Amino acid sequence: MLPFDLDPRADEADRESEASRDRENIDDRETDFADRRDRQNDSADRVEKEGSFIEQAAGAIGERVRDEVSKIVDGVIHGEDKPQASDDAEPVPPKRGTHKPRRPATTARDDAQVERLTEEILDAFSAQSGVRDRLQVEIGDMLDGVPATIARQALADWRADLYGTTPDPDSATDAETSLRQRIVRQLDKARVSMGDLPTAVRDRLKRQR
Repeated sequence: MLPFDLDPRADEADRESEASRDRENIDDRETDFADRRDRQNDSADRVEKEGSFIEQAAGAIGERVRDEVSKIVDGVIHGEDKPQASDDAEPVPPKRGTHKPRRPATTARDDAQVERLTEEILDAFSAQSGVRDRLQVEIGDMLDGVPATIARQALADWRADLYGTTPDPDSATDAETSLRQRIVRQLDKARVSMGDLPTAVRDRLKRQR
């Protein structure tokens, strides 16, 4: 009889046991690989979904910002007519036939003082993202064709209301008064007839009156 450590059956049993352990190790590695692959796929799906959500959210936020900018700009330029406080300094309208208005020769476009006042007003809105550039265009459009002297007074009044400074050309207005209303009031103060303004300017200022 052969010694135990020389028994061929024992060697064969050892080899089968070792092969079984190898197969188990291979199965374990394959399972780990499959788990990692599933986790990577899940992570990619989450990134794709999160990316899609972020894009949708950014689009919605951008649309709301544009809407808010439009509301702010439309309010300060066109506004809605509202009762103004009485102004004792406002001149009494002339009697019929006693005054013949004259059309001022110079308009607001390219007027240095108008440009300076506009910049000072825009500075008050610099903290509101997207408002300044849009507002600059709208102010230029509203003042186009308006007599320079009227534009200066309207802008000086707006600046005084925004910063709370004096002198205030029109004490009956406040920071919420639109530029269109300020122009109309300054025309009345200067006794400049609407009929003496270019048609486009007259139509623009009469809108919503």
